[in-house]
Amino acid sequence: MTELSADSEEQVRASYQRLWNFQTNAGALVTTGAVIMIPLAIPALMLGLAGGTAVFALFGGAWLHMRARKLNREIASPQPASRGTGEAPDLEHTSNASQIEPQAGLVPLVVGSSLLALNVIIEISFTNDLRGIPTFYGTPSNTNAGISMTMGLSTFLDILAFSTIGLAMLIYAIVIKKRISKRRLWVIVGITVVQLLFVQAQLAPVIARGLGPNAAGAKLVSQMDASARTMEWIQTQDLPKGFEGAEPNYYQEEVNARWSAQSMPLNEDSLERICESVISYAIDLGATDWADKHSKTTGAVTDPIGTKAGCLSALNGYPKLKVQRHAVASPEFILAGTSKDGDGSPFAVQLTLLKQGSLGDSPNAWIYELRIHTTYNEDPLTFSGGLAQGDIEINDLLTLIGQERLANPDRNPTDPVFVREILKSYSHPLDIQVVESTPGVANRLDLTNSEGLHICLAIDPWDEAEHGIEDPGYGYGFGFMEDLNVLKGYGNAIEGGCKK
Repeated sequence: MTELSADSEEQVRASYQRLWNFQTNAGALVTTGAVIMIPLAIPALMLGLAGGTAVFALFGGAWLHMRARKLNREIASPQPASRGTGEAPDLEHTSNASQIEPQAGLVPLVVGSSLLALNVIIEISFTNDLRGIPTFYGTPSNTNAGISMTMGLSTFLDILAFSTIGLAMLIYAIVIKKRISKRRLWVIVGITVVQLLFVQAQLAPVIARGLGPNAAGAKLVSQMDASARTMEWIQTQDLPKGFEGAEPNYYQEEVNARWSAQSMPLNEDSLERICESVISYAIDLGATDWADKHSKTTGAVTDPIGTKAGCLSALNGYPKLKVQRHAVASPEFILAGTSKDGDGSPFAVQLTLLKQGSLGDSPNAWIYELRIHTTYNEDPLTFSGGLAQGDIEINDLLTLIGQERLANPDRNPTDPVFVREILKSYSHPLDIQVVESTPGVANRLDLTNSEGLHICLAIDPWDEAEHGIEDPGYGYGFGFMEDLNVLKGYGNAIEGGCKK
């Protein structure tokens, strides 16, 4: 501060200018931060002391900067004659006659340009995505869930964050406008205004519809139209005897069209008759190959004996339960090929047995379901997906124990002798140790599945009050709990086994 009391007016002016330039830059940055913090203030305060400190520092700093600007204007106003000269000091020139600085305004210019460029790039990306979605050009126009969520999130972030930053940069530029050339200032204003008006994901649908689908999108649109025509043709063909098509007639997800049909409830399995009629139906549509998801085998319809055997294998793969209360499904038998209509679309017919339980509208009946769909851009005969082998082993174990308990309601479900009897019929070669949480209460199993997962599995009796339903006997859930001290229920587990 001693430099401001020097006798040389030039030295005072230079010293003051250095101090004010620092204050201008620091204050503008703090004010910019305060503007950005406006929409984030409440979430920040919810973080407690750390968030409150940040909010107080930014808004307090912005207020101090406003006070400093007021003091600067007072200093710059005309003053009485200065000591020793008989003339008023030219402090107005000191504070207001700042020279244009070549680097001034580069930060808001670069930030504003970057935000605008980012908006343009994102809009181009969304436009390309939309041009590749065939349903976007349908009536009504639809996009997939992924792109819809991404576009909505992008719009939200643009309004909440990018627009706030752009506005803050504009305010910063205005604050230091005396040090920026007029041309650069107007460029900053123009870029920022365009960036604020250019809200992400708003122009992409208009541009995409105007440009039409791209090459990939046009191909998908063509496939979608062909799928619809093929499904309309399939619906003109007679279904296998006893089957009735579902309503509505068919629907499309993206490219492929889908339809389903179901048999009347039957009092006997009729597996051979159903297989023969469905195989004949699929061959008439154009099927050439098949897959049995139970035995995981494939073949060609040119081998009629093998085709029928594959169908019987799949349908016979339904879970055989001693006490069946609810419907269970068999593995799928799939017939696939190229449709014999003019479009020649790839298609598949999936046959499944829905064996009904003792509860429901058709107790213990046999119902068969056909799912017919075009298969553009997919392999209908693949065996990928489904549960991992380790999960299958645990699910089968839970089903076995649950079934035996339902079939033997007079036995104590946690009797160690009874539990060991049940495990003798378990089909998977796993080493399972029966664990008694208290003497005579066998309600835990220590095992390692084929994938190396070592767990302690709770097998407490089914608690209808806790689950809200009676014991289903099949389809039990498998989950994890924190430790042995809280392990309970049926199908819950903890990793590491049952030893404490």
